[in-house]
Amino acid sequence: MRQLADELCSKSSKSEAELASGEIMKLNQSALANLVRNLTNDGLDEKAKKRYYSAASLCFNANVRYAYLQLLSRNLSNESVTAELNRTAELIKELSKAYNQVRTLTDLQIRGVIAERFTEAGELLDAAKEDFGNNSFEDGLYKLGYANERVSSAVAWAKFLSPKGSGQSKLSSDSLQQGCILKLQEAEEHVQYLNLYL
Repeated sequence: MRQLADELCSKSSKSEAELASGEIMKLNQSALANLVRNLTNDGLDEKAKKRYYSAASLCFNANVRYAYLQLLSRNLSNESVTAELNRTAELIKELSKAYNQVRTLTDLQIRGVIAERFTEAGELLDAAKEDFGNNSFEDGLYKLGYANERVSSAVAWAKFLSPKGSGQSKLSSDSLQQGCILKLQEAEEHVQYLNLYL
């Protein structure tokens, strides 16, 4: 999780630096720009405290809002928006194929996370298309920016996949069964814990 937090927060820090200069500050979006700064700073604070999941989440949210501000600053025409939607949809298809290899149980779990992010990105693109069709341009841009960040987070997660030819154990039906049993036992422990408070 540290590697993921490092990557997302590094992107947030670069984005924050770009906020101060350039077209984005001309947008009358100072409240949103301040939110991006605050999310980034909070993410970096969490990372310093070794709370990597929280750091990654805060920085991801900063990146989503920054992506929206970037799109907004570009003054996109309808044709440019359509091209962006198509580019992102094509990227999702290509990357889904590229990250479809599963060699270990860990790969299977990571592949699930990646697939979930690609699915969400596709749903966001559909919602953005609907917004653009209903003349809700800014809502559509926000969802397009969010979809692009979901794709980026999937790519970040893909770095955890085992490389081809690695010495890790292969995925077999026995290892899959053992992994499922372990996850079921963990879920049962969570249910028992929750029952203490319910």
